[in-house]
This record gives sequence, structure tokens and C-alpha cells, in this order.
Amino acid sequence: MVGAIPHKNFAQTDGMFIRRLVVGLLVTLGTFEGLRHLVWATIPGETTEKLLPLFLTIGVWLGSFISGLAFQHGIWSGLGVGLATGLGFLGLIWYRFGINLHQLIEILLPPTIFGLMGGTIGRFVYRPAPMLTHIDANFTKNVARKYKVVPVIWWKIMLGAALISAGVYFADEIRFQLAWLMSGNIGGGQAGRFTTWAIGCICTLLGGIFAGVGTKAGVKQGLGAGILASGILGVLIEKQGADAMATPHFWAEWIEKDPSVPIVIATCFVTTTLISTFAGYMGSTIFRKS
Repeated sequence: MVGAIPHKNFAQTDGMFIRRLVVGLLVTLGTFEGLRHLVWATIPGETTEKLLPLFLTIGVWLGSFISGLAFQHGIWSGLGVGLATGLGFLGLIWYRFGINLHQLIEILLPPTIFGLMGGTIGRFVYRPAPMLTHIDANFTKNVARKYKVVPVIWWKIMLGAALISAGVYFADEIRFQLAWLMSGNIGGGQAGRFTTWAIGCICTLLGGIFAGVGTKAGVKQGLGAGILASGILGVLIEKQGADAMATPHFWAEWIEKDPSVPIVIATCFVTTTLISTFAGYMGSTIFRKS
């Protein structure tokens, strides 16, 4: 019967997002506490304290992964698990010891990223029940339209690339301004470089998401924005040197090379492109037009 099949996914009931979020947080906390007590029983306390970030990362990833399984909005629930976990630990540390900008980003960013990754992987490892198609007289037209080639929206790619380039280039200045607004403590040395790199990553995520929002070609949009932004940053480094921005110095410490050597610059460009590509896919998936 034409029109008899309802256009609704009955597996996604009201309140499911909250339940998924609660389950994910319980799994996160249980995994964290379980690993902490297990290792504490066999390894000296000082070593256990050093492993706490690893335990938290494992807990967040597992909790967000489970929250995203067979859930249409698993990416959102995973992001919620990671963000809520980071904010919870951040609040405890802030209440007891106070906090500066470097600690804020160092504590909040990893759980949020791993929560986003876990929810995304869970969402696509075990997919939710498909949305049932509303059958009507235009059904064949809709099916034919579904397989049309999706065009690339160049203005979104260019604006996304501009946001990425500006964010990475001015990341250090953004760090100084945020620190001044918060407490005046900007962090120095490796801590400062990590904070600057994290700010650049956040701007890259935002630029990639913007490039993919409202499209069905998020991967292409994010990839295009990442490649274009890498080209712009490459020109800036060529004209002003590697010292023009802090990101090469962050990777130089990890690779143990001079910031100006090709391998360091290539690493900056590859990571920027990969983050932007993933963000473009995320933007098209979460904010896709119906």
C-alpha cells in the first residue's frame, strides 16, 4: 500500500540520547577505576599516578564506543561522553588546586577527541536500524536523485581553509589572549607549545566541519580544505620561515629534528589534512540536510 510504511526509525526512541550518555559515562568511570585499582594492587603508587591519563583515555574510548553502538546519533553521544568526562575531571582539579590555560586544554582536549573517535567508530561498527523509506508516487524519482554525483562546494572549502590557516598561524597569539583573559598564566616551553598546537587542532576541526556542513561530500570538502590550508601555510613558512608559527616546533620536539627540515613541515601538513578530512566527514554526517 502506497504510503503505508512510516518514515520513522522506531529504534531511536525519545530519551535514548540521555540513556546512552549515562551508560557511556558509567562505563568510562568503571573502566578508569577498575584499571586504577588493578594496577595499584600490583605496581607502586607513584607509577600508578603516572598511568592515570592512560586509564582515563581507555575508559573514555570504551565508554563512547559503547554509547555509539547501533545509535543513529552515536557521534554526538560519544562526543558527549568525552566532553562530560573532561569537564568532570577539570572541575575536580580546578576546585582542589586551581588551573591554568595549559592544564585546561591538556585535561579537556584528549577525552573530547577520544570520545568523538569512539562514538564515531561505534556508530559505524554496528550500524543502527535503517530509516524506513516513505513510499509515494515520487519514490523512483527520489531513488534516482540519491545516486547523483555530489558537487564540490568551493566557497565552503576556501572559507574552511582560511579558518584553518588563520587558526594555525595565529594559534600562539590566541593562546596569549586566552591566558590573559583567564589568569595571566600562559605556560612556557613544551607546555606552551602543546597548548598552541591544541588550539591549532581545534581551529582545524572547526574549519573542516564548516567545509562539510550541509553537504553530502564531507570527505571531499574536508580534504580540499586541508590541502588548500596546507598550501597556504607552506607559502607562509617559505616566506617567513618555520619560526613564523609554533606548530613546527611542537612536531620538531617529537621527531627530534630542526623545525625547518622537510620531515617536520610534511608532518604538519599531513596532520592538518587528516584532521580536516575527518572533520569534514563529521560535519556532513552530523549537520547533513534532510
